[in-house]
Amino acid sequence: MNMPQKHLVKQAMKGNQQAFVTIIQQHEKKMYNFSKKYLHSEQDIEDALQEAILSAYKNLHTLKSPEYFSTWLYRILINECQKKWKKDILENQLMENMEKDMSLKGTSGYEQNIGQLVDGLKEIYREPLILYYTVGLSVKEISEVLNVSTSAIKSRLSRGKTILRTTYFKEGSERYGEV
Repeated sequence: MNMPQKHLVKQAMKGNQQAFVTIIQQHEKKMYNFSKKYLHSEQDIEDALQEAILSAYKNLHTLKSPEYFSTWLYRILINECQKKWKKDILENQLMENMEKDMSLKGTSGYEQNIGQLVDGLKEIYREPLILYYTVGLSVKEISEVLNVSTSAIKSRLSRGKTILRTTYFKEGSERYGEV
C-alpha cells in the first residue's frame, strides 16, 4: 500500500468520512470489474458494491492494520458477491444471468469463450483467477483475501489455467470437427 493511501486509511479509521470516500474512489473501478466477473446482473453488481462499501464503512473499526485495507475490502466484496450469487441460484435466475452475460457484450469470440469458461469454473479456481488477472492482486494478497496459504493459491491458479486451457481447446476442436 502506498503511503498516501495508508495515511487515508488511518484518517478514515479516525472518523474522517472524506478520507473513506477517497479510498473507495481509488478502488471503485477494480471493485466494479471484480463484481462484474462474479455477477452478471447490473443490479446485482450495484447492490453488491453498495453493500460491501456500506459494510466496510460500518466495520472500519475492526480493521486491524491499515496496510491490509485492500485485502479486507475485497474479502467483504467477495462475501457480498457470494451472497448475491447464491440468492440468484435460489431464486432460479441462473439461466437469465447467463443469457444477459453483460460482461462479454461487444468482445471478440475468443474473449467471450474465455469469459464463459471462467464463469463455469468451480469457485475455488474462479476467485483466484479473477483476483489475479482482473483485480491485479498478488498471490500473497489473494491468499490473505481468501484466507488460504500462498502455495494453495499458486496451485489453484495453475489448476484453473490448466482447466481453462484444456476446456478451451477441447471445445474448439469439437466446434471444428477435430474430435
